[in-house]
Amino acid sequence: MAILDAMAAAKPIVASAAGSVSELVAHDETGFIGPPRDDTARARGIVTLLKEDGLRQRMSAAGRARAADRFSIERMTQDIQAVYARALRS
Repeated sequence: MAILDAMAAAKPIVASAAGSVSELVAHDETGFIGPPRDDTARARGIVTLLKEDGLRQRMSAAGRARAADRFSIERMTQDIQAVYARALRS
């Protein structure tokens, strides 16, 4: 949930491609995703965001929009209800 919280707070993400990170973060759109255990890739992402204000602002805005659109309470509730509806029809 920390990644979604950060995106909702308009923070660009720098993370490893582990677990569901790739489902949450759109690489090069809302942040940077690097290979697991690749500290150099994460450091490069952080340095890039520190140096490039425009990129940081675009990723921040895109992350906030993605969190609101795909992972809001309303959206998650609708998606769960749709799963139950399909299961009941089966």
